[in-house]
Amino acid sequence: MIDYQNCHCSSCHKPLHEGDDIVVCPECGAPYHRACYEKEGHCVFSEKHGTGFSFDPPKPKEPEGIHCPACNALNQKDNIFCERCGRPLRGAQPIGTPYGQNSEAEQPYPPMGMPFGSPMSGPAAPTQKEYDGIDAATWSAFIGSSSQYYLAQFSRMDRLNRKTSICWSALIYAPMYFFYRKMWGWGAISLALSILFSVPSYLAVFQSAGLPIGSILSASALEGLALICFVLNFASSVFFALYAFYLYRRHALKKLQALQKVTASPVQMVQSAQHEGGTSVLGVVFLFALVVTLNSLIVSAVGPTQMMNYFYG
Repeated sequence: MIDYQNCHCSSCHKPLHEGDDIVVCPECGAPYHRACYEKEGHCVFSEKHGTGFSFDPPKPKEPEGIHCPACNALNQKDNIFCERCGRPLRGAQPIGTPYGQNSEAEQPYPPMGMPFGSPMSGPAAPTQKEYDGIDAATWSAFIGSSSQYYLAQFSRMDRLNRKTSICWSALIYAPMYFFYRKMWGWGAISLALSILFSVPSYLAVFQSAGLPIGSILSASALEGLALICFVLNFASSVFFALYAFYLYRRHALKKLQALQKVTASPVQMVQSAQHEGGTSVLGVVFLFALVVTLNSLIVSAVGPTQMMNYFYG
């Protein structure tokens, strides 16, 4: 049966809506408002009757846009990122191209890289269109590397109403993770804790080298303190591993909300988020240089020979 709700009256050319009193020409099937047909007194296509003519309702116009190569969601053709999963739409095909049939010249966007904070295989792609009032495309632009994995973690946290989710790189070395993600405050805090919990070990080295500063505590006291600091250091690593994604989400949300106040359009918002967010290899290099410098100072104070005797003697 033909659905005439998407058609127009053949007489007044106004749309036919559900509930309208619709009549159809018995010869060609052209639809009318009953009042319009009675006013005409005959079908407006009567001259074509007997020629094989039949009314063909117009097909609904398919919306313009592109399918996301990752989740197949329909996006506006000028979108930079998918509104559903946040993946970049580079290489996505226009509407009408069967899903998965991209040409060789326009293959789907390659998988995201997986540096600090991403396992070899992550959870399923996120399904939310926005997080904390910010659309997924803007989040994806801000996160940059591994955005799909991060948004999936956010979706899981929202679904389970939890703040925790394992971040393995933060478990291994939290300062490296935070500096890589431009979380300078948390990077400084985690680095300071790491150094603080290493103090008993430094004092033990100084004591072994005969330096005065190593004599402030006895060997047994240093041994007990070192054990306590080891436990505290492990506990802090577990804490950062459990809350790293939550802390990053709060950090990013604060930045994005500030950008919202000074941007005039969604496109500008995405561009600003991409510039403001992302990752920092330079931050990791700085952290590495800082740690190497600190260890070099300790080795210089103790002496290479004493260090070797302490660890291998």
